[in-house]
Amino acid sequence: MGPVPPAKSGFPVFTYMHETVTKLDPTTHDTLDVADLAVLLRIHPTTIRTHAAQGLIPGRQIGNRWRFSRAKIEAWLSENDKAA
Repeated sequence: MGPVPPAKSGFPVFTYMHETVTKLDPTTHDTLDVADLAVLLRIHPTTIRTHAAQGLIPGRQIGNRWRFSRAKIEAWLSENDKAA
């Protein structure tokens, strides 16, 4: 399979089950996955998973996948801004 063309929307593109998928704008969802949160925070997805597993980022693991509440992430960011 050849390289995936860049997304016209500017959001990440990946291949899933032989189909090219453009991630939707993470700013419009109430629940975020690792990829959404990585785009939003500009942090590598592995770092998101590691920090979530350590309890440093608020989230829930469902099976082997992480989900994050936008409201809790925004509160967490606001809380960390005040502490800094």
